[in-house]
Amino acid sequence: GVYHFSCPGRCALPTPGSPAAVRNLTYDRANNRTDAEVVVAAPAGKSITLSLVFTGTDGGIKNVKLLRPGYPDDKQIFTGEFLRALQPFGAIRFMDFLKTNNSTLVKWSDRCKLSDAQYTIKGGPYEIAIDLGNLAGKDIWLNVPAMADDDFVAQLGALVRQRLRPDLHCYIEYSNEVWNGIFHQARENEKAAEAAVASGDTTLSINGTDKNIYYWGWRRVAERGVQIKKLLGDDPRFRLVLASQLGYAPPGRMLKMQLDYVNQFFGPPGKYFYAVAGAPYFSPGKDATDPTKKKYFTQRNDITVDSICERMLTRVATSAGPNVQAFHALAKEYGLKSFAYEGGVDMQQYT
Repeated sequence: GVYHFSCPGRCALPTPGSPAAVRNLTYDRANNRTDAEVVVAAPAGKSITLSLVFTGTDGGIKNVKLLRPGYPDDKQIFTGEFLRALQPFGAIRFMDFLKTNNSTLVKWSDRCKLSDAQYTIKGGPYEIAIDLGNLAGKDIWLNVPAMADDDFVAQLGALVRQRLRPDLHCYIEYSNEVWNGIFHQARENEKAAEAAVASGDTTLSINGTDKNIYYWGWRRVAERGVQIKKLLGDDPRFRLVLASQLGYAPPGRMLKMQLDYVNQFFGPPGKYFYAVAGAPYFSPGKDATDPTKKKYFTQRNDITVDSICERMLTRVATSAGPNVQAFHALAKEYGLKSFAYEGGVDMQQYT
């Protein structure tokens, strides 16, 4: 395929040992711009690594662009194939793109910007997420970093109002799985809840009657959602989602605690939240533990496709099913939608 290369400034592009050749290399002195075609001949059925070497520069180059075959200019950010692949979906959730898990962002000025050299440290820019929603014609689902201050939320709201198509909605979620102890945000949330109670907040402890700091943290997730909604205002395009854990027994335990808390101290949850959301994964379940190795068995010789399917159907009926039904029931009780932010088959292939 033929890739189009361009950059401000002058440079040469030797490709020693590379399966690529450079042709039509030109330098436009008036516009101080180098253009070239990079022809890549990849062996059929094999992947290659393309490396470019820049020589003959005058103080270095920047703003390098390398456009894949079929795209003559840089006006189209997303490929046609990618946009078509999004069409079956109703909304696009950007949790991973924004690097929500373990985020340390606090100030709006700290976020990833369009001008940053890479989008893999702080997460991608919110602008890119909004633009993708606009081009795909899809609602977007954005995550507010766990440690983001109020100004961050207000600035994010202003950006969405200014940039998102008026016919689209923006779902807003506070961080991701804030109850999940493998993530930094869970610990930060618990510390924030403890600090709030220590400084006089009586709501999280239900007027001092609940001493369980973990429950304080669960309620604080809902409390922060209420605060975020207030910061975003009454724009109906913003739809707050209260994500909660499906797996705690009895079914709906965490979500009920959160919704009851909002109802008691802030009023009907429907004033603030559009939907609740869980992650309805289902699996074949785990075998008994090996007392000598203290881990689950990883090798079975008597498993068949039918037996796996039977176990999964049983698990759906006895575990995932009741949990989802409890979520639906609580959502209905409080006049909310019931969503899944993740979900699907979990074959538990780990040791």
